[in-house]
Amino acid sequence: MVTLACRIIGAEHFDVIWLHNNKEIKPSKDFQYTNEANIYKLQIVEIFPEDAGTYTCEAFNDVGESFSTCTINVLVPGEEPKQPVITKFPSSVTIQEGERCQFICETQEEPLKLTWLKDGKPINESSTKYSFIKDGNRYTLVIKNCSIDDGGQYQVKAIGKKNETSSAFSVNFD
Repeated sequence: MVTLACRIIGAEHFDVIWLHNNKEIKPSKDFQYTNEANIYKLQIVEIFPEDAGTYTCEAFNDVGESFSTCTINVLVPGEEPKQPVITKFPSSVTIQEGERCQFICETQEEPLKLTWLKDGKPINESSTKYSFIKDGNRYTLVIKNCSIDDGGQYQVKAIGKKNETSSAFSVNFD
């Protein structure tokens, strides 16, 4: 069993849904929604290769929405893991306007290319708003002075000779 958990604070009335690769997961015996106080969980009873991908916890009400995104990779015994292998995944954050934030991704071996995306589009690497740091197989994205426009869903994509691997995360504001 795999359990994803999301702590939601700051609102009294809201609905919560979970998504897999941007499609809503309907609660069932295989995918169970639970919550205790302000912790909302998705329990995946049995994990299969097709369950790999991006998972999002989305909380919404009449005022707006907030979400947290993560990636699940499923390793199958006896099969080679998808290359390139990400060994450190960037984490979602909740920040305040004007703050600096950074996201770190490490890979087992150097990919042919590594790309950072926001809301599905590559981030402009020539923009002065961002810093891109490479130190061996460690890649860092820095957002220097976060504004509301920086909120959204992000992804880092490591491209190898035959495959690509990605990891999703999100930026929310207090």
